[in-house]
Amino acid sequence: MRVIESAIVETAQEREKKQGVLSTFGDPGKICFLDIETTGFSRTYDTIYLIGLVYYTNDTVMARQYLASRRQDEALLLKEALEFLSGFDTLITYNGDMFDLPFIRERARLLRQWTPEAAGKADLVRSVDLMRRYRRHQKFFGWPNMKLKTVESCLGIGREDPFDGGQLIDVFDEYEKTQDPRLEKTLLLHNYEDIVNLRDLLKVDELLGILEKGHPLMARLRGSTVVFAWNSQMPVSLEARVPFEAKAGPGSPSFLLRMEAGLDEIQIVLPEAEDAGQLKYYLSDPGNYYYLPATSEIVHKSLSFDIPASERRPARAAQCYLKAPEDIYLEVPKEAFTDRSTDKSTDPSADRSVAIFKDSLKSKRHFVRKSDLFRFFEKADPQEIGSFSKTFLDRI
Repeated sequence: MRVIESAIVETAQEREKKQGVLSTFGDPGKICFLDIETTGFSRTYDTIYLIGLVYYTNDTVMARQYLASRRQDEALLLKEALEFLSGFDTLITYNGDMFDLPFIRERARLLRQWTPEAAGKADLVRSVDLMRRYRRHQKFFGWPNMKLKTVESCLGIGREDPFDGGQLIDVFDEYEKTQDPRLEKTLLLHNYEDIVNLRDLLKVDELLGILEKGHPLMARLRGSTVVFAWNSQMPVSLEARVPFEAKAGPGSPSFLLRMEAGLDEIQIVLPEAEDAGQLKYYLSDPGNYYYLPATSEIVHKSLSFDIPASERRPARAAQCYLKAPEDIYLEVPKEAFTDRSTDKSTDPSADRSVAIFKDSLKSKRHFVRKSDLFRFFEKADPQEIGSFSKTFLDRI
């Protein structure tokens, strides 16, 4: 068996940023990233031939790999790895709750390395499985599946290793026979990139933290795109479709969220109304209006003194609307604005209020005039802009 240890080279700024995200899980010095390589999926018949770890020591990030030269080394590999792991209180893995950790426990038990002391310490260790943690965000990030290499690729994390774990089983079989250094390098590289890239996956946590706790400094409308100047740089590039409704099905209305790694802005591309001529502004006080059946118009009761009673009737809510003025209309979440017009308003955009237009009274789709939105961002204060951005980001 061999133990290979090396320092991970990175700038102080990179290390501090990753360490800052890692500190949300606890003391970075007590956290270890873990990944294993096995000869198959059976905990009873297959063996662990490689355990890779990444951990912090002082101001250095270290990678440590336990490689079995042959299957008979597995007991010693487990013994030494478990002794080393006893110094940590948090293990971060990818699919470790379902695969790596149960596999280690069962193989250690069968090989009599799972002592009461080891079991007692393991019960105190916290497991953070990034696959389970990030699965609920799969649709938002646009990952076609939750395979590690898929997620890495979508986050812009590169690899030199072209193999997957299954393909490496044959490589290990040949290595066991020949001890060829080239095969050893192939085995170590795959596992090394697995464990080192786990730290880079924390970009997901970093981004979600920025969206949840950060705030826009200003906003402007560029075409149909709202551009927020954010108070942090984005850790990943992303283009994602986000539905307006939480339980929306395929093809439901959605907005496009864009960001680019290293830039401090978030873009929200709003969909335009396909038939603005059908949009209406529904007044909030239909009890103050009459409906005129002959012309399909409404009139305020204070102005109806010269209209015969036979030609008018109380307006219903669905009849009490103003037709949308000619403009481009952009869809927004219904919580984005509070419609502050009054029964005396004949122009819903006469002041800083942003009027909501719909194609029917009960429609769940809400539109605003592009000109209103442009004027809103010109005059809005930081609190109003922050409230507006929150209505979009809460849907992620």
